[in-house]
Amino acid sequence: MRPEHEILQVKRTWSKQFEKAAVLRKGFEQEVVPHLKPPNCRVHVIYADGIETLSKLKFEQNLYRKAKLIGFEKGDDTITARSVDKMCEAWRNAGVVLHQNRAGKVHHKELISCPFTLRVLDHVMAQDDEYSSEMDESEDGCCGA
Repeated sequence: MRPEHEILQVKRTWSKQFEKAAVLRKGFEQEVVPHLKPPNCRVHVIYADGIETLSKLKFEQNLYRKAKLIGFEKGDDTITARSVDKMCEAWRNAGVVLHQNRAGKVHHKELISCPFTLRVLDHVMAQDDEYSSEMDESEDGCCGA
């Protein structure tokens, strides 16, 4: 270790700091959340709702053991569809013009380049606002089909 660089020793014991999590969350909610605003433009949200996605964990009291996976709901294996729906509802209530596009059964990492997303992008680039009510997971060529 070089003292002039004030580098800490590698072999130190890290202490758990779970008690600070609530304070950090409260600070975030008070200092950051009030400044978050919905976008001031038309928004097209593309998301999946066909894969069981982890939504609830159960931790042991001491938090040293692996959490139990106890709740799943529809999503893309990373983000639940319900959370996307709630965000879209809040943005609509704030006046955002928003189009929701459900891609069906597709994993999060595949969503960006699947045929469904590419079709939605074609419509967005053509400024075709009538597509969203007709395009859903039942269309041929949908992601995961």
